[in-house]
This record gives sequence, structure tokens and C-alpha cells, in this order.
Amino acid sequence: MNLQIMHLLGLEWKKFRKNKLVLLLLALYTFLMPFAIFVMDNYIQMPGLPQKETFFSFPGIWEYQGYSGSWFSFLFLGFIGVVIITSEVSNKTMRQNILTGMTRQSFYLGKLYVIITVSIWATLIYFISALLIGISRTEGFTTEMIFEGHQFAVLRYFLMNLGYLSFGLFLGLIIRRSGLAIFTYLAYIIFLEPMIRWAIHRNIFEHRSMHFYPMNAIEDLMPNPAFRLVDSFKEMTNFELLLNYREATVISLISVAVFLIVSYLSIMKKDM
Repeated sequence: MNLQIMHLLGLEWKKFRKNKLVLLLLALYTFLMPFAIFVMDNYIQMPGLPQKETFFSFPGIWEYQGYSGSWFSFLFLGFIGVVIITSEVSNKTMRQNILTGMTRQSFYLGKLYVIITVSIWATLIYFISALLIGISRTEGFTTEMIFEGHQFAVLRYFLMNLGYLSFGLFLGLIIRRSGLAIFTYLAYIIFLEPMIRWAIHRNIFEHRSMHFYPMNAIEDLMPNPAFRLVDSFKEMTNFELLLNYREATVISLISVAVFLIVSYLSIMKKDM
């Protein structure tokens, strides 16, 4: 690994190794996410919906474990993206770093490497947990079954993690107050963007472009798999509930690029 990357990650680790909130959020994701899917052990079979073992066996495990993990990525990882910036502002370490000789570009790169590293770690947890659950719950599986139809699931999960983290980083740099940034993060994803999409965009344009919003695309990288089974809804209304994976990937990549570019410009131009 590049020495600069190691150096900047080392500096970030020194800053946050005693930050209880960051460590708590990372620990909650690490220890809770692998087991969230077992809530479905109490699933009651209903007509038209898949058998319970579909959730735990290959290849369906990649979708269902990914959807379970998406909730933890949304909450815990997104908050980490906010906190790694706002805590520096409140502790005045952001300004101190610049005054003591660190360039603004290096400061930004340190944060970028952190969110990439956290995304890789979260994806590794997803991959290992889904693989182990699938192996233990799939009878007579073959190697061909493991990723059948889901060859890019791990990459989509990584992009989803990076999406939530980069959005949190973006809001942290724009708002710079922890409580307000976290409130804005939650309010935008849960209320504001859905309201714009369903109450305004859909009524004006009457087109599925209402799905082409950044956080919706990131969510559609690992959506509730049941939504993809509702073919009758599309037939009755001529309206799709989800983006397809290619659309979700392209829009998510564009969104992440915008979040990171604006974050970079904020660091380079705003008063520290």
C-alpha cells in the first residue's frame, strides 16, 4: 500500500481511536449486522412470497443479507461519515492540522481513505457472514450456486456503503455541527427526498425518473428483494417500484462523485 495512504490512515487512527462514538458505531455494525437476518427465522410463510429458507440459502442470501445490512449502513456508517468531520470542527483539530503544516488536500485525502477503508471493512463483514450463512443453510450446494445471478452483489454492497459514508461526509463538511448534520442526514433520507419524489416529481413528470435521486439509487443497490417479486404491480400500473441494478449503480457512482467533489471544494475554499 502507498506510504502516503498508510501515513494518513495512521494519523486518522490516532485522532479517532479514543472517540467513543466512532468506535461504538463501528462496533455496532460489526457485531449486529451479521445476525440481523436471523430475525427472519420467525417469518410466517404467506402466499406468493418465498419460502423462509430462501432468505438464508444460496443464491438468495446475497440479496437478503444485503438488504438487512443496508439498514446498519444507513444508520451506523452514515453517522460515522458525519462524525469524523464534525468532531474535528468541535475539537478545533481541523484548524490545528492546517496551522501545523498539513495541506488541505492531505486533510481531505485522510477522510477519503477513512471512508473507503470503513466501506471495505463493512463489505468484508457482509461477504463473510453471507458466505457462512449460505454454506450452513444450503443443502447440497455447488460452487456454481453460490453467486448464481448475483456476481456483482459484493461490489454493489461496497458502493452502497461508500454512498452513505460520502453523503455523511458531505453533510458534515457543509453543516459542521454534529447534531444538525445528523438530523439533516436522517431528515433528507427518510422524509425530504421521498416527499420530493412522490409528492412533487411524480405528479409533475409522471415518469419513473422519480427514482433517479441519489439516496434512492443508493438504497436500490440493495433493496428489499420482495419488491422485485411484485411483477403484478408493474403489469397493473405500468410503473416500476425500483431502479434496475445497472441504473442504480450508475446514479450511485455519479452521486458519490458529486458528494466527494463538493466535499473537496468545501475543504479547499471554506474557512477552516
